[in-house]
Amino acid sequence: PLKLIERNNVAYGEVRFTKQLELIIIAKDDSISEIKRSSDQGIGIRIQSEEGSPLSFVSTSDLSKKSIETIIAEGIASSKSLRNITK
Repeated sequence: PLKLIERNNVAYGEVRFTKQLELIIIAKDDSISEIKRSSDQGIGIRIQSEEGSPLSFVSTSDLSKKSIETIIAEGIASSKSLRNITK
């Protein structure tokens, strides 16, 4: 994701990956009645399109290249729009 951000010549880009693992064990009457496992992952990206522009934040749990490219473009557009509003 950072290389995709760098290709857009932004002033600042930051990527954070998160992964949450969950294990639930339900016990009744001294025996385990149920075990559930789940996991969830995603990335959050902060982008500043150019010096002086506000940071924008975008995120997704779809880690495909196409999805990441889409949210990077949305983040850049958002940062540019926010700059116009804050002027």
